[in-house]
Amino acid sequence: MNAYLDILKHGLVITGFVAVMMVVIEYLNVLTWGNWQSRLVKNRYGQYAVAAFLGATPGCLGAFTVVSMYTHGMLTHGALIACMVATMGG
Repeated sequence: MNAYLDILKHGLVITGFVAVMMVVIEYLNVLTWGNWQSRLVKNRYGQYAVAAFLGATPGCLGAFTVVSMYTHGMLTHGALIACMVATMGG
């Protein structure tokens, strides 16, 4: 029974991380009136650089952020792959 509680606790923590990152991305988007999102969408190489940088940061928070940005339509599929490749390399 204790193992099930640990699994539930870890699942809730990960869900909380993802939810907080989605809220932060939406907050930045509202705060800048969509300017940073439109610049990021137009600059494909910038998407790759941001995604690879966030993927190379320690922990999973950068990868969660990139996935949240991808679901909001800010990053392309290639940028998502760049993040995941950068995350694997450690």
